[in-house]
Amino acid sequence: MNKLKKLFCAAIIILFVTSMIGLSYAETSYDTHKASGPMAKAERGAKNLLAGWTDIPVSVCETTMDTKNAALGLTVGLWQGFKKAFPRTVSGAVDLATFAIPDYEKSPVKPDPLTEPSKATTK
Repeated sequence: MNKLKKLFCAAIIILFVTSMIGLSYAETSYDTHKASGPMAKAERGAKNLLAGWTDIPVSVCETTMDTKNAALGLTVGLWQGFKKAFPRTVSGAVDLATFAIPDYEKSPVKPDPLTEPSKATTK
């Protein structure tokens, strides 16, 4: 009876694990479930407005890693990050303020940081 109980528990655990594996392979790409409409534009605007500043430390880190020079990373990287963060943050504010106005498909910031990977993720 004890072996049957252990076998049953093992079968339940295996069934649970295999069902969870199927869920982990779900498509999570932004493009596949990208909705169009005012709420998608408002979501994109909120993300850009709230996360636009994150381009500054990312650029500092990328420049420091590329040049192997921390001083250059803090100066040039800071400037490059600001050049990316400012338009992204302004674009987010504009998208959030005008989310009800049609023109839902295009992002005013090129490349769109929400749909295109950065240099750090492609290496």
